[in-house]
Amino acid sequence: TDGDSTPAVRNISINSVKEEIGRALSGTGVPYIGVATLANSAQLAQRYRLATDQGLIVTSVLPTGPAAEAGLEAGDIILQVDGVDVAADEDLDAAVAAAGAGQALTLSIVRGRQSGDLEVTIAGR
Repeated sequence: TDGDSTPAVRNISINSVKEEIGRALSGTGVPYIGVATLANSAQLAQRYRLATDQGLIVTSVLPTGPAAEAGLEAGDIILQVDGVDVAADEDLDAAVAAAGAGQALTLSIVRGRQSGDLEVTIAGR
């Protein structure tokens, strides 16, 4: 600055502002399901005697989040989202973002030695 108290001006697109306001008013926000995961591996599966070395290990579940409401638990292994294999956190993040808040995803999971599907409705924050 040149010593005056004029605030700096940033170029912000009116469309991005409209989108942000729209998300705030609709309550959709950034889509999420409320889990933290770790990519599974042969080493992890062997060390922890997991039923598979594929997918994502759920390390924590937000108690009030969509995944908890659907019944997902820490220790579950997510193998697929809507029939598509997931091998990295980014795979799950991309599926959640692509579907968007308010949409449901089917998670194919392994819990212990049992497998099954859970339907999770994505929320926005």
